Amino acid sequence: MSGEPSARPPVADFLERHLDALCERYREQVGQAESARGLRPAELLDSLPEFLRVLARRSREGNTPELAEERRRLQETHLALRLRQGFRQEEVTGEYVTLGRLVAGLWEGLPPAQQPPTEDTARFFEALQEAMDAAVGLFTGYSVADRQREKRALRQLDALAPELLARTDSPAQLVSRIAPLLQVVCDALAQDGAELFLADEAGAQLIASVGVGLCRGAAPPPARQPLPMGRFLARVAGSEDPVALADAALAPPEETAGQQCSGLRSLLGLRLWPHGRLLGVVYVGSRHLRPYEPQARRYLETLVEYLSGILDRALLFQKLHEATRLHAQGETHWRQLVESMQSYATLCLLDPEGRVATWDAGAERLTGYGADQVLGQHLRLFYPEGARHDADAHLREAARSGRFSGEGWRVRAKEPSPFWAEMTLLARRDAGGALLGFTKITRDLTERQSAEAERARLLERERRRGAQLRELAEVAVALHAAEGVPAVLQLITDRARSVIGAHQSVTSLSARTGHEIRAISLSEQYRAWKDYSEPPDGSGIYALVLEQGRPLRLTQAELEAHPRFRHFGGREEAHPPLRGWLAVPLLDHAGQPFGLIQLSDREEGDFTPDDEAMLVQLAQLASVAVENAQLLRRLRESEDRLRLSLAAAELGTWDYDPLGGALSWDERTRALFGLPPDATVTRDTFFSVVHPEDRERTREQVRRALAGEGGGLYDAEYRVAEPPEGRERWVSAHGRAFFDAEGRPRRFLGTVRDVTEHKRWDEEAARRLQFEEQLIGIVSHDLRNPLNAILLSTGALLRRADLDAQAREGLLRTLGSAERMVRLIRDLLDFTQARLGGGLPLRRGPLDLHALAQQVVDEVRLAHPERVLQLAQEGEGHGVGDADRLAQVLTNLVTNALQYSPADAPVQVRTRGSAGGEGGPGELTLTVHNAGEPIDPSLLPRLFQPLERGPGAGRASGGARRSIGLGLYIVEHIVRAHGGRIEVDSRAGAGTTFTVRLPREPPTAAPRTAPAAAPP
Repeated sequence: MSGEPSARPPVADFLERHLDALCERYREQVGQAESARGLRPAELLDSLPEFLRVLARRSREGNTPELAEERRRLQETHLALRLRQGFRQEEVTGEYVTLGRLVAGLWEGLPPAQQPPTEDTARFFEALQEAMDAAVGLFTGYSVADRQREKRALRQLDALAPELLARTDSPAQLVSRIAPLLQVVCDALAQDGAELFLADEAGAQLIASVGVGLCRGAAPPPARQPLPMGRFLARVAGSEDPVALADAALAPPEETAGQQCSGLRSLLGLRLWPHGRLLGVVYVGSRHLRPYEPQARRYLETLVEYLSGILDRALLFQKLHEATRLHAQGETHWRQLVESMQSYATLCLLDPEGRVATWDAGAERLTGYGADQVLGQHLRLFYPEGARHDADAHLREAARSGRFSGEGWRVRAKEPSPFWAEMTLLARRDAGGALLGFTKITRDLTERQSAEAERARLLERERRRGAQLRELAEVAVALHAAEGVPAVLQLITDRARSVIGAHQSVTSLSARTGHEIRAISLSEQYRAWKDYSEPPDGSGIYALVLEQGRPLRLTQAELEAHPRFRHFGGREEAHPPLRGWLAVPLLDHAGQPFGLIQLSDREEGDFTPDDEAMLVQLAQLASVAVENAQLLRRLRESEDRLRLSLAAAELGTWDYDPLGGALSWDERTRALFGLPPDATVTRDTFFSVVHPEDRERTREQVRRALAGEGGGLYDAEYRVAEPPEGRERWVSAHGRAFFDAEGRPRRFLGTVRDVTEHKRWDEEAARRLQFEEQLIGIVSHDLRNPLNAILLSTGALLRRADLDAQAREGLLRTLGSAERMVRLIRDLLDFTQARLGGGLPLRRGPLDLHALAQQVVDEVRLAHPERVLQLAQEGEGHGVGDADRLAQVLTNLVTNALQYSPADAPVQVRTRGSAGGEGGPGELTLTVHNAGEPIDPSLLPRLFQPLERGPGAGRASGGARRSIGLGLYIVEHIVRAHGGRIEVDSRAGAGTTFTVRLPREPPTAAPRTAPAAAPP
C-alpha cells in the first residue's frame, strides 16, 4: 500500500463527474487528426464513454477478470475501427495520450489531498499504456518477413489477373478461372482449403462458385444459399471483420450448409465488399483446431481486398463487354449499364480523335468537371500538365491493340494536387473494323496509393527500428565493459543521442537537492556549449519526471507552455536552447527513479512514440549498468573490509572445489598449520596436518557436510599434528557446502582460527563451575537439618497459650526468617539438580490452572495485604502437570512483580485455556504483568541465567533485597520440563509482562533443547 490517506478521492470520482466534458474535449482534439476528417462525432467517440466507465469501475473494484475482459474487448473494437478508418499508428496512440492529459488535467491544479492516490493514478495510466501497446502491436504486427510474404502473394495475384481479365466469356466460365487466385490465398495463409462464393447483383443470395484444397469436392449445381441469421456464411456476409468458426466438425449441419468443408476444423471467413456492396464471401480452413492470430486476420483482409479488386475489375469488364454487345440493341440498355456502374467507377465515350462524347454524374463526382466543361474537350484535359503528351500515346495504343490499361496521376477541377487513378481505354469498332471511338473507364486508386505509401513508410520505419535494435545490442555489450558510473553515464548519453538521432543528450543522477548533471553529449551544432556544467533548476520539469516515474515527451510548443518548465532557474543564457524534449527516468530494481536521460532537438521533426520506446529500453540498460557499477564498487569495498576484518579477527580462509579437487588456503591458514606461505595444499595435505587422533573424526565431518547432512554446514575442532612451537594447538573450522540443482556439491568454503587459548579458558571455567556447584549442594544439604529443628521448635513454642505479645512477635520473626532460609535452600537444591542432575523431576497429575492461580494469589495477598493483585481467568483451565512446581513458578513471578513495581500499582495475573487446531488438546497460558520500570535491555539476554537479578529489586515497592538470582532460572527449567516456553516483554510506558505457555497435555517425548547456532 502507498500509505496515502484513504480519504483522497479515487480516479473514478473524476471520471464519473466529468464524463460528458471529457468526451466533448476528446472529440474536439481527436477530430483535428488528418485521418479523422469527415468522421461523424459518434465515430470519433466510438466506445470512449464505455471505456471510461470500465476504468472507473476498475478504480473502485480493482482489476477483476470481468473488467479486464471488458476493457480488452473495448480496446480491440476501437483499434479495429480506427484501422478500417485509415488512422495511422501515431494517431491512435495519440488518442490515448490525449485522453491521459485530459484526465490528469482534472486534478493537476488541486492540492495533494484532493488528488487521487498515487497507486490509483498509476493504475489508470497503466491501462492507457496497455491500450497503446495493443495499438502498436496491431499496427506493427507484421514483420519484414510477413510483408515480403504478403508482397509475393500480391505479385502472384497480379500475375494471374491478366488471364482472368483478358477473357470476356460468361460469368460461369469466369468462375472456373478463379481457382488459381483462390489457391494463392489458401497457400499464402498456409491453410488446407478455401472456398469462394459470389453474390448476385442485389447481394441477397450467395452462389457456390469454386473451392480449392479440401474444398475441391464435386461441385454441386449452382445453388442459392439464403442468408438467415445464425449461419456461418450469413455471419461472414454481415460482418466488416473476419469471422472465425472454432470447429466446423462439431457445428450443426445448418451452420455449414452449402459449404464443401468436409475435413476442415477451424474456419476463417471474410466478405468481398468493394465500393460498399457485397460481391461475395470467401473462407479458408485448417484441418487442425487452431486460433487465428491478429496477423493472420490482417493478412486475410489484405489478400481478400486485393482479390476483390481483381474480381471487381473482371466483373466490370464483363459488364462492359456485355454492354458493348447490347449497345446495338438499344441506347436505353447502354445508359442503364452506365448508371449501374457509377457507384464504383466512371465511364465515358470518346470520339475517334479522343474528345469526350458522353459525360455522366459519376464522372462529374470523380473529377469535379461538369458536362459543359468537358464535352468536346480532348483526353489531355485529365492529365497533369507535364504528362499531357502521354494521352496521345495511350489513344494510339488502344487504337492499335484494342485496349490500353495503366495507372497514373490525373487532375480534378479546381484542385491543384492530382489523384492516382487507373484508366482503361477500349477501342470501339463497327462490323467493318472502322474505329468508332473509345470507351474510357476510370477508377480512383488514391486510397490504394496511400496504403502502399503507408506500407513503404512502415517498412522504412521497421528498417530504422532494426538498425536501432542492433545498436541497442552494441550498447548492451559496451555497457558490460564500461568501468565505473561516470563511464557508464557518458556511454549511454552518447549512444542515446546517436540511436534516437538528436542534437542534445544529458544524463542526470539524483542528488539531495535538484539534479547534478553527470554526462552531456552535444552535436557539432552546439559546440558553443561543450563546456556547459550548470546544474538545472531541480524544482522544474526535470523533477516532474522523477516525481511521476514515467517518460515525458513534449513538442517545443508543449514544452514552453508546460507549467513546470522553469527556464533553468534563470540560467537560460548558459544552457543550450531546447527544441522539443524527451525524458525517461532511470529506475532502480525496486522501480524507484534515481535519475533520467533527456534528449532535445531531434534531427528530423518531433520525437515520436517509437523514440520514446527506444529511449525507455536504453534507460533500462543504463539503470542496470549504473546499479551494477555501484554494486561492483560496494563489492570491492566490502572485500577490502572483509580482508581487514579477517586480519583483525586472526581468521584464515579456505576454499575447496569438490568436483575438481582444488584446495586453496590463504597465508593465515597455512601459518596455523605450520606451512610456508608458498606451500602447495591439497585435500591430502589437509588431513596430513590434522592430529592423528582427530583425523578420522574430522574426515567424517567433512564427508557429512559434502553429503548435504545438516544443510551442508561444517563445524569442527581438532588439533594440529605438528604445531610450529611444539605445543598443542587447537583450531576451530567453520564452513558450508553449496550444491547444484541435482544436489551435487559445487563449492565448500569457510574459515579457521586458533582456539587453543579458548580451550584452556573453557577447561578452567568448567573446573570452577564444578567446584561451585558441589559447594552449593553441600551447603544447602547441611543447612536443612538445623533449619528444620528451628522450624519445629518455633512452631511448638507458637502453639503455647501463655506467650505474651512481645514473645510471639519475636517467634514469628524467627519463623519467617527460617522459612526464607528454607526457600533459599530449596532454590539452591533446584539449581544444583538442574545443573548437575539433568533437569528437575516432575510429578505430573490432573490440575486446574485457574484454581491453582486463585490459591497462589490468595496466599500472596495474605503475605502482602497492602498490595493489589488482580486475577482474570478465561477458557477451560484443566490440564496435566506438576501442580507444586507450577505453583512455584506462579509464586516466583507474582513475588517478582510485587518487588519490581510501585507500591500503589496493581499486579495483574491472567490464566487462559485455548483449544488446539484440528481437535488438538490446546494450551494453557499464564501472564503476570506489573507497571514498574522496564528491564534494562542489556539484561534481557541473561535474565534467565543463574545469579542474575534486576538492579532495582526490592526498591520499587520499598522492600528489602531478598533474591539471590536463582528464581527465574528455576522458573524457566520448570516450564521447559513441562514442554512449554516463557517469554518476557518489557517496554517503557507499557511495563513488564511474563508469559508462560504450557501444553494442556504432557509432550509425547522430552522437550528437545534448541540446537546451538551453526556458523556460516
